[in-house]
Order: sequence, then C-alpha cells, then structure tokens
Amino acid sequence: VAGQERVATSATAGSRVKRFFENLLFFLSLISVFTLLLAGIGMQSSLSALLRRKVKSFAIIRSLGATGWFLLNHYLVLVIFLSLIGCGLGILSGLILKQSFSGLLAGLLPENIVLGASPADIVEGMGLGLVVVSFFTFLPLSGIEDIKPAAIFRKERGVGLHKTTTRIVVGCGIVLLAGLVIRQLEDVRIGLYFMGGILGLIVLIAVLIGALLWLLSRLELRLMPLRQAVRSLLRPGNATRAIVVTLASALAVLLAIYLVEQNLRATYIDSYPADAPNLFCLDIQKDQQQGFVELVGTRVELFPVVHARLQAINGNRINREIEQKKRGDSLAREFNLTYREALLPDEILVAGESLFGGEKRAGKLPPVSLLDTVVEMGEMKIGDILDFNIQGVPLQAEVTSIRSRTKSMLYPFFYFVFPAKYLQAAPQTAFGALKVAKEEVAQLENRIVGKYPNISPINVGETAAELGKLMEKLSVLVTFFAAFSILAGELILVSSILATRMARMEEAVYYKILGSGSAFVLRVFFLENLLLALLSGGCGVLVAQLGSWGVCRYLLDIGYASYWPACLVLLAATVGMVVLLGLLSSVTIIRKKPARFLREQL
Repeated sequence: VAGQERVATSATAGSRVKRFFENLLFFLSLISVFTLLLAGIGMQSSLSALLRRKVKSFAIIRSLGATGWFLLNHYLVLVIFLSLIGCGLGILSGLILKQSFSGLLAGLLPENIVLGASPADIVEGMGLGLVVVSFFTFLPLSGIEDIKPAAIFRKERGVGLHKTTTRIVVGCGIVLLAGLVIRQLEDVRIGLYFMGGILGLIVLIAVLIGALLWLLSRLELRLMPLRQAVRSLLRPGNATRAIVVTLASALAVLLAIYLVEQNLRATYIDSYPADAPNLFCLDIQKDQQQGFVELVGTRVELFPVVHARLQAINGNRINREIEQKKRGDSLAREFNLTYREALLPDEILVAGESLFGGEKRAGKLPPVSLLDTVVEMGEMKIGDILDFNIQGVPLQAEVTSIRSRTKSMLYPFFYFVFPAKYLQAAPQTAFGALKVAKEEVAQLENRIVGKYPNISPINVGETAAELGKLMEKLSVLVTFFAAFSILAGELILVSSILATRMARMEEAVYYKILGSGSAFVLRVFFLENLLLALLSGGCGVLVAQLGSWGVCRYLLDIGYASYWPACLVLLAATVGMVVLLGLLSSVTIIRKKPARFLREQL
C-alpha cells in the first residue's frame, strides 16, 4: 500500500550490533562529559580557595609596580601549563586503560575486534579538556587583575560577574562549552537535555547542601570538637559546597544506575517463575498446527496471530508520515491481532465491565479489547471506532475494554484482541508457548526445525539467562567508568585541603596555644571530614533514590524497590574513603609545632 512501506537497503540498514555499541558508547560519553564537568567545578573552587589565600601577596606585588595583567598572565600560563600536563596524563592513562577493555568488554565484543585510538580523537580530547579548564578557571583568575595594593590593609570584595567583560566572556564560554558537549554527544537535542539535566542535578544538590549547612550553622552544639568541626566546614574559602556537590553528584549517578539495573533485573529476569513457558515458537501455519501439537505434545498453548494495519480512529485517518517519525512504537506499523474469549493469567481489565462488553452492549460493530500501551499511542478510549485493514479486507470495530499486564510478563502480548468468530477465517499463523525441561529444549528444537523449517523456536529461558549476564557485564562496565566521577570528587577534596592548608594550620596552632593537644585537633579534623562525607553520601543517596524511582515508575513503567542495604554499603564506603583521605591530607598540619609556625610567619 502506497505510503505504508518502509524500505531499507544493505547500505542504509543498520547493524544491530553496531547500534548496540553506538548506544553503549553514547552512554559512556555522557558519563565522561559528566565527570569532566564535575572536575571543572572542583578546579574552580580549589583555585578560588588558593587565590583567596594569596590576596595579600598579590597586593604586595602590585605595590611594587606589577600590573594586574602581569599577575593574570603569570597564573594563566601556570594553569595552562598544568592543564596540558593533566590532559597529557589523562590521555596516557586512557591509552593504558585501553589494554584492560578486552577484559571489561569480554562477551560483548567479537573476538576479532581490535581497539585503537586515532590522532583526531586524542586532539579532540585535549581540546575539550583545555576548554573545560579555561572556562572553569577564568572567573577565579579574572579577579587577580582587580586586586589593589590597598588589599594589604583591608579585605577586598570577592570577584563576581559585576564586570561587563567578565559577563561576556562567561556567556561565550557557556556557549562554547555547550557546543563542544553537543559535538561530543553528536545530538543537539540530547546534548541540550544533558546540559539541562546536569545543571538541574547540580542545582538540586546545591540547594540541599545549602539548606543542610544553614541548619548546621543554627545548631547549638555542646561538644567543643563537633562545634569547631562545623565552623571549619563553614570556614571562608573552604570548598565544602564544591566537594559535596561533586561527590554527591557522582554518587547519585552511580547509585541511580545500579538501582535501575537491579529493578530491571528483578522485573524481567529474577521474577521469571519456574513454571513459566520457556520455549516460544513463531510462524506456525494453520495447516501445521495439529501436526505441531502432536510433535511437542499437549503441553503447548497456541495463540493465533492475524496481521493487520490500523487505518483510522473515529473516522480520522492515521497520518503515517507523522507516526513514522515518532521515536519507538507507532500506529503506522503492522499489528498482530488475535482472538480469544478471556483474559490471560497476566492481564487485568483497567476499563470496561468485561472483555467484549457482554450482551448489553448497544453497538452492533465487532468488539475489540485494547492494551493500555496502544491506548497511549493513539489517545483511544472505550466507545471509539477503529478501522482495520486485514490483508486487504476492511474491518470496523468498537473499543469495549482496555487491558493492562501484570509484572509477571509470562505470555505474548497483543494490542488488539477480538472474539474468535470475527477473525477465525482470516489468514493467520500461530504463536506457541510451552514449558520444556531444560535438558530437553535442544532436542525438541531440532525436531521442530527438522519437520517444520519455517517455524522459529526461541529458548526464552536461555535468553533470560543471557540477558542477565549481559546486564551484569554492562553494569560492571558502566560502574567502572562512573567510578572516575567519584575519583574526581576525592581529588577535589585533597586539593581543597591543600588550598586551605594555611588556614587549617593556623587553626591547629591556635588550638595548641590555647592548651589543646594533637588529639583534640585530630578529633576536629576527623569530625569535619565525617560531616563532609555524611553530607555528600546522604545527598547522593537521596537524589539517586528519587531519580531512579522516577525512571522506573514513569519511564520504564516497572515496580520499584529501594535496595537500602546496597545504599548503606555505598554510604559507608564513601564515609570511610572521605575520612581516610581527609585525615591523610591533614597529617602534616596536625604535627605542626606552634613555635615553628609562628617563627615562619614573622
């Protein structure tokens, strides 16, 4: 029929394996860009803390005749030099890690695939890294130019977006960064969605952190170490917000991926009952059905399949050009109709008194029951009139009920179900579902194909097991790359401690001068890092639970389990890692002798 066909040639038809890996690599690109942006936020915060501690040094240099441009160029060259080293080390690490990809991708890639890296990819990676570094370090560096010699005696106002030049450069940087992200993802719409999603995630976590820090600042804490730890978190120049936002964002993404994967597994794999059909047979012709039943035994259940197209809804023709442009399923395709007189065990009625309306139905047209999935595609409802074309024969039917499927997913699903008398004489094939002992499946498949070559047997049990293994491998692969986001957060934590090293050292010395020992200083730093870890982990877990619940409930339309034990394990690991890194980075600060420190300051 003109306008209803879809044509694909050997040149235009995509390989399913190729599409699978394009989607996988696209997802990994999202994670890599996400990690890069988080690292940029961390760099901006750490650099701001470092430069804030050097304001008086800059003022002294300005008083000796140096210009703002001299200071700016000095640190700009330093940042670019360090960025080049960082990008080079990152690319070198990537090339080294590439050697482990064969193990990570085992079972996903064909054995003869050779992984490589082109010079263009290396240059593009270097360029993207340098742009991110330049964008996120511009605002801290631009403040150096405004520092006056008078800053030796008084505090200068922090640099913001009050200068027109700064606003223009930041705006251009945002546009350039968004363009590079879209270029990396190779999709404008998804790139914009991704940038919006990242911004929304960061804003949400920043608001949560701001509220929690505000509550902490209002608490009247009796324990001196805890009170001092809270004040340290709120210390001017501290990168508390950047650390928590980075760590919480990385944890939220990593945990959300895990929760969605576990809920998918629970719904489609682990919930598959032992007595469910495990062998499906397709394309059983009408004259083969009796012989097929005799071959496999009476344990088979046959579902008739009638091919048809939906032509119109309430007289409104289906616009196939618009439908074919839709992502996913559409009303333009050919549908499989079936006939039976009752609901399947995994179906329920969500609208209508019975499957076909009963004897009291006023309409004279053949009744049809719809699956709720197709109802959403065409905004159909009970009482609507549907026009079908069944292999050249028109059939008009009235919608009498709407069905939905339970979570068992044991049987094939049909969008349109008719009473038997209306479709029994139509050209049709059958779909067979049967339960076979695992050790007998291969032999039965051979017998079926040997006698009926046109019939396609599908071992659903083996498919479910292979799908489970595939999900495990993909989960490991995604977790491996997502873990780099957490590593970025840990590095930001260390850099923040080093950037505020002088302020921390002053605090430690003052504690000791006032009579406290190293044990008290250690408790303060321990509690500070503990609070930091709890804030990061708690916000990450909360956002991950909300995000994965929304994905499962509204996008995947499956049930949701929270898996709190796994969340608590991840939270405990985060707390341990942050506290350990924080204390290790503070060892030299804790050991500093007051007299030596005071002599160095004179």
